[in-house]
Amino acid sequence: MAAPSKIRSTAGFRNLELYELNASGYPIGLQTLQAQTPYTVSGSVVNSGSTVAVPAGTAVSGSNGYYGIWASGGKVLTINDPVPRVLPHVGDDGVISLQVLPALEPANGELHLDKTNDIMDAISGNIKQFVVGEMNVQGVSTSQRGYENTVGAIAYSFGQDTDPNSLLFGSTVWDSRFFPKATIFQRDSGYGQDVNERVYSFTPSYVIAHLWGTAFSTAVEGFTRAQIIRGVSQYKPTFVSFLGDGATKAFPFDSAKPAITAGKVVTWVNGVIQTTGILATVNGVGFNVAPASNAVVCIFYES
Repeated sequence: MAAPSKIRSTAGFRNLELYELNASGYPIGLQTLQAQTPYTVSGSVVNSGSTVAVPAGTAVSGSNGYYGIWASGGKVLTINDPVPRVLPHVGDDGVISLQVLPALEPANGELHLDKTNDIMDAISGNIKQFVVGEMNVQGVSTSQRGYENTVGAIAYSFGQDTDPNSLLFGSTVWDSRFFPKATIFQRDSGYGQDVNERVYSFTPSYVIAHLWGTAFSTAVEGFTRAQIIRGVSQYKPTFVSFLGDGATKAFPFDSAKPAITAGKVVTWVNGVIQTTGILATVNGVGFNVAPASNAVVCIFYES
């Protein structure tokens, strides 16, 4: 299939996926955060003919993948990209010349949701959920303010190819923003007569590597540090990670999220892209040799 046009028009905010980060900064958690029905595996082969139920809370290891948590109910993701400093040199009763320098403030923003997600709030806020009787409870504006977890995130918007010279003019595309590391904390706004939105401060961190761990370079990306990575794809970007156990060779996708084509599947192990010794299909990825124990397998594909 053809690559999407680099010229598009977008509207709306579809949703955001949030990922816990381990001690090495890779997007993987200890337990699944949403239920899945991945394909079954046999050796290094992903069996597309059968699936298995993996409920939320299952340990992430081997063929049990980690898709993060869906921040359902997305309304607005505002990114404030600060303007650069403009320093004029003044003399002779006018501006002689000017210099444009980087801004002294980072990009930051706000996330607005129409739903309350206690799981997301506990992860991003670095707090725990607890139970009183049969009621789920958690704190707000706690002593952990300022000690929030750093998380990874991917945000999506729907768009169209609007390149007048494109053979795919008018076709749909997905415009996305990748945040390899960000601080997200919920700000309580109480109740009102209108719809009660959930408001979050959203601050991307400066990073030197992609969400999947590959370092930036001037030869490939043209930069060595960034807060946000922008992308466009024909179909919805999907990201899943696995924790190697030294024996598992096949890593299946959720059957509700198969890849569109094998050509749209990219795999990394501990940040190193894998181009040999693997077989990518629309149902998952198989390795000739099992990734080592505790190796983080990151897979990006379009679904």
